[in-house]
Amino acid sequence: MKDEQHRFSALTSLIRLISLIGVEGKVDDLCMAILTDTSQEFGIKRLTCCSLEKGTATLRISGSSERVTAYKSVKLDDSSVAWLAQLPTDKMHIIESIDHLPQSFREILAPDEQECVALFIGRDDEPWHLVAISIDKENAQAVCNDAELAEYFRGVLIILDTLDRIGENLLSRLDINSVFELAPIGIIICDEDGSVISANNQALLILGCGPDTDALIGENLVSGDAFKNSGLDTVIRRAIAGEQVDIENLRFRCPSGKSVYLDVRFRSTRSKNGRSRVIGILADVTQRIRLQQQLERSYRSLTEAYEELQRIDKMKTRFIDTVSHELRTPLTVMRGYLEMLESGYSDKIDQKVMGKIKAIRANTERLYDLVETMLDVARIEQGAMEIIKQEASIKNLIEEVVASQQGLAHDKHQEITLVLQGELSSAMFDYRKMKDALRNVLNNAIRYTPEGGKIQVGAADEGKMIHIWVKDNGIGIPTSELERIFDRFHIVVAKELSHQVDRMGLGLPMAKGIVDAHGGKIWVESEVGKGSIFHIHIPKQ
Repeated sequence: MKDEQHRFSALTSLIRLISLIGVEGKVDDLCMAILTDTSQEFGIKRLTCCSLEKGTATLRISGSSERVTAYKSVKLDDSSVAWLAQLPTDKMHIIESIDHLPQSFREILAPDEQECVALFIGRDDEPWHLVAISIDKENAQAVCNDAELAEYFRGVLIILDTLDRIGENLLSRLDINSVFELAPIGIIICDEDGSVISANNQALLILGCGPDTDALIGENLVSGDAFKNSGLDTVIRRAIAGEQVDIENLRFRCPSGKSVYLDVRFRSTRSKNGRSRVIGILADVTQRIRLQQQLERSYRSLTEAYEELQRIDKMKTRFIDTVSHELRTPLTVMRGYLEMLESGYSDKIDQKVMGKIKAIRANTERLYDLVETMLDVARIEQGAMEIIKQEASIKNLIEEVVASQQGLAHDKHQEITLVLQGELSSAMFDYRKMKDALRNVLNNAIRYTPEGGKIQVGAADEGKMIHIWVKDNGIGIPTSELERIFDRFHIVVAKELSHQVDRMGLGLPMAKGIVDAHGGKIWVESEVGKGSIFHIHIPKQ
């Protein structure tokens, strides 16, 4: 009679365990239910359910009658795995002394000194499942020999395995659904007729259906009135026919009438029951397309503006070239007559009149130099400047240029010092043109240095190059102006100086053109409020 009651008790417990799967499926609840059904009959005090992932040798506690809040996983060594593998399966195995347990199992099961441990193991599939129970030592043999209890725990292992599989499938489905909903692109699934089976939130927003999922489910994207001639109907029809459809910048008309641009990818697949399905992804690229269109319009406008500026610049260059040539001839005649008056009739002309003639001649010379500079700049731009190199002295060149500018510096009470480092060898260069280049750089320093300033002109032999520099303690050049300092007609704006009206912005561009034509280099270092240094490298050959 006791056996019949015991058999009924075991069967009832298994049925109740199975019913728990449908409610919560918590292993802790199963452990408590097992303990309730077996503690009185067999003296079981504690119960722990574990699983071993053999590939990683990780023993994981899945539940306990102690209801531990945070279960740990233990990495087993090879000897512990081997010990577990040699235990009999589908049978209760008694470990009478904790000394016979591997250390990792002692930490997990933690039996008392008066207790022994019984293990029931299933190794049919990965992972291995096992139930560990703590019992009094006097009940150990009865537990080990009870066939009904073994059958009961065999059922428990099946339930544990089922719970594992349910958990994996649930997590897998949850992960897929999360990815489906959180994807930043639209994902849509249609049946073989083009009716929507499933769509994520992003797809609803892209297709203009709002956040209401039911608004799109069942909608036919091929023949439905809302999507007819939308642009998407043709794409889905091609995918249903088995074509792999990849289209960029597809113009799609929403049911609301709004037009957007989409990048679409559609593929035809078959479900498990053999039915055809169309899976598509949609990316709204409207902002990118509109930005691209705006950039293209801006680019066209800029191109047109640039071409217009080039046209105006060419007109200006031709105008300057023409005017310069037209001015040069009468200026040459004026220079000749003025020189004749000054040299041949100075003793016959009233001195007051002669003073005015000298002033006229000085301004004529200045205007002539300006015309020559404009013509030189035009020749440089056209690549027509002729450089005639001859061996000449750098020292003589610098001294002559400094002497020619001493008068202008004296008028502003400036001091020009000459620094020649070591012996300066002669070099091959066009003396007249290089003199013009250096004169323009020094003249620029004088004009942009306030009264009482100091200017240094120096030179040094640096092997294959002669290094010439002009250093001043003037107003300096803003960093924003440095890249344009050698552009034609560019003048650095400076409130500190009133002499800018005398500038045309041609001296430095001409100097650069001449230095470049010699195969040299000119550059500037400057700091606002402290001054500038113009450097010139001239090849010796």
